[in-house]
Amino acid sequence: MATPFVSPIRPPATRCVLALLLLSAAGCGGGVCDVTGKVSYQGKTVVCGSVVFVGPDGMTKVANINSDGTYLVSGVGVGHAQIGVISQDPARPLDPLKAERTHGKEVVQPLDDASRDPDAGRVIKNPPNDRSNWTEPNVDRSKWFVLPQKYELVHTSGLSADLHRGTNTVNLDLP
Repeated sequence: MATPFVSPIRPPATRCVLALLLLSAAGCGGGVCDVTGKVSYQGKTVVCGSVVFVGPDGMTKVANINSDGTYLVSGVGVGHAQIGVISQDPARPLDPLKAERTHGKEVVQPLDDASRDPDAGRVIKNPPNDRSNWTEPNVDRSKWFVLPQKYELVHTSGLSADLHRGTNTVNLDLP
């Protein structure tokens, strides 16, 4: 008995379905882009921090905010992106575990069994102005201010942008 002949050419409807599947898998344009812009809050320049982009592909990209409020991020997925803005105090402790001691508070140094330090467990008091454990900010700290916490998460910030191939300018003037 002979094997029936199956044509390698599919009917037009099948080709259309395959083409649509390929386009949807590619994201209808897909690709990545660069985003640049400036961040301000109620008209004041945000002098430090980070801008977070979550592209339509779910990938997260982060850019540092420069002292003039500008940022540049590369490799963000093309399409609708959600955005968050974080601005932490530019003066931070190098070692968070030692941070309390740098402000003159009494803290108990934990017992470290590995070192068998005879002074472990003692109370330490540093002078209130001891900043030896702190980074020096690379911006004028007097120009820094706290942003509302809602801007830190892309799901609560209310910030988004439609991004296209090439370079996009997205200025973020937070209300």
